[in-house]
Amino acid sequence: GRKGEERDRESGIGNRESGDVAVTPPILCYHKIDTRFELGFTRIGPRVFRRQVESLSRAGYEALGSAELLSSRSARPAPDSRLPVVFSFDDAYSGLAEHAFPVLADLGFRALVFVITDFVGRENTWDVQYGWRKFFHLSWDQLAHWRQRGIEVHSHGVSHARFTWLSDGQVADELERSSEVIAARLGAP
Repeated sequence: GRKGEERDRESGIGNRESGDVAVTPPILCYHKIDTRFELGFTRIGPRVFRRQVESLSRAGYEALGSAELLSSRSARPAPDSRLPVVFSFDDAYSGLAEHAFPVLADLGFRALVFVITDFVGRENTWDVQYGWRKFFHLSWDQLAHWRQRGIEVHSHGVSHARFTWLSDGQVADELERSSEVIAARLGAP
């Protein structure tokens, strides 16, 4: 509504002419892009995903990587630049290699995928409690392949622990160990 638009204009959200206000680009967070139906709320179908991405492409959006995302927080966007967006995928589900990453690559979009290193190439145990199904996660070979096509691989921890239930030291350990495994398996980003 009008009040929301006024608030966004005042805060610099979506306003490319916002002066010195840093503008955070939209960050689209996905989990599963899969044809298998589930009762959970973290999955969308491949056709829906394709329509969303194609719409963003037609509208002139450009996907940012992590370095551009971080620098966008401190830099004023150029008035003639494309509209920035970030595609983010939690948990690195295997369906992404078939249903999401090819669509992004075909349209020249990059993305960030956050992997749980103890579950790379394996079935998980947590989806059963939400949707009564298990899902596989991308393998190291798949991650290496898609990394060459613009998909950045980042840490989502070692074990899929709930970070809000862990101490700061435990969170740091999860992230450090998983980052080390990613670097050892795929090389430095």
